[in-house]
Amino acid sequence: MDPLMTKFHFIESFCEFEWSSTTVTRIAAMYVEVSMPKQLRTLVVDKLISHMSKMQLNELPPLVYQIFLHSKQIERKHTISGIVDFFNSLEDTYLNKNSKISSTQNGPDVKSILQVEGTVLLHIHFCVQQDHEWGTEILKYVKQGKNKRVISKSSSAQNLSTFLLAMILNVGSISLFKENVFECLKSLLMLSTKDHVYNISAIWGSGKS
Repeated sequence: MDPLMTKFHFIESFCEFEWSSTTVTRIAAMYVEVSMPKQLRTLVVDKLISHMSKMQLNELPPLVYQIFLHSKQIERKHTISGIVDFFNSLEDTYLNKNSKISSTQNGPDVKSILQVEGTVLLHIHFCVQQDHEWGTEILKYVKQGKNKRVISKSSSAQNLSTFLLAMILNVGSISLFKENVFECLKSLLMLSTKDHVYNISAIWGSGKS
């Protein structure tokens, strides 16, 4: 077998194994400089993102940084979506007042989660500073929204979470993106207001109170 194909086959097979959470970040760092096709790189990134839920909180920031390094060569929206989804889920599970799981009972406390999110945002801020395309892709992700709504047009407003809002503001602290972030937030606010007015009108129109 061709040596190059052998290497690709090894990486693909390696991704099928269960990785120890204590070594995931080191494995990620080891493969950053390894040349591989886009499809295989996406497989590695997906593997790393899937391991985020198995990591200790303090292990997440360096792993997220490695994921960003790997994702320079693939569709960046895919990575942004995966990371945002993870932290949205984390917040819904432990920070949401309506959650059945209390952070004081079965999981990390609020302070620990917010500290980790802050460190992750610092890593993202550094990545955006080093590669401005990340800032552009984050804003595209926010504007487009992940899912289209059935009636309303403001899918991006619906998908605006606490973590994603913090990420936008984080990008906005970089002078190059300051104006774009301001326009983005203004647009989201207007869309959200229109949604609210539409929903109220729909309720009154249906005769419900």
